Amino acid sequence: MAAGLLTDLPPAYERALRLIDQAHAEDPRRIRLDASGKVVQETSIFSAAAGSSVGSAAASSAGKGGQDGDEEEKEKEKEVPYELHYAQKMTRWLRLRCPEASPVLQVACRAQHFRRWEMPRDTFPKTRPGYLTWRAKQKSQAAQKVTELLQQQHQQDPAGDALPQSDIDRIAALIRKEGLGREDSDETQVLEDVACLVFLDDQFDDFESAAKVDEDKMVGLLRKTWGKMSADGQKLALGMELSERARELVAKALSD
Repeated sequence: MAAGLLTDLPPAYERALRLIDQAHAEDPRRIRLDASGKVVQETSIFSAAAGSSVGSAAASSAGKGGQDGDEEEKEKEKEVPYELHYAQKMTRWLRLRCPEASPVLQVACRAQHFRRWEMPRDTFPKTRPGYLTWRAKQKSQAAQKVTELLQQQHQQDPAGDALPQSDIDRIAALIRKEGLGREDSDETQVLEDVACLVFLDDQFDDFESAAKVDEDKMVGLLRKTWGKMSADGQKLALGMELSERARELVAKALSD
């Protein structure tokens, strides 16, 4: 994925990103990446058990190689907190989707799933209403905790670089995806596009097996994901490097 350059950030926003990443680094879920940054193995992000690991599609295919080659590749692998990996993926896809993104949008994208591991999906009923409740609470919690973090930045260093309260409020509104679908919600739509692109790029291959859903539901999920994206987001998705299985499901989802 060739990345463009995002608009340079003022010092206060750079500091905000560092604080957000420090919090992401506390995620107990770990993901293993190869030398190119691709997922090798991760803790299941779809369950409450932070300590249980599942092999990704990449791990399955890698396991078919020679043992010596596997050992060499393992030496090049690194383990990182999942939420830090996810947040950095959000920034990389934002570079492609909107290289002119404002500082506020850059911070909101980086904090989209802020401290998400503290409220696992499995703590809510495995029903559609349960999912919608969990999703709404996740957005509300992330926005609140990011607001508190960025306000503390100013309280701890009143004379230093700090974000204006109006920008903190806007970051929180973007995380909550307020106004999504309205004509004046361009930045919110960009954030939604980026979140969908990260799902397709980073989570989709594991979702089918981890969530134990059948093909029809996966196709339905893809159609919903596709419908959430703008034309620019869809164009990027079509150019994405997907697994053979993912390409097959995308073709079915877009065939009707």
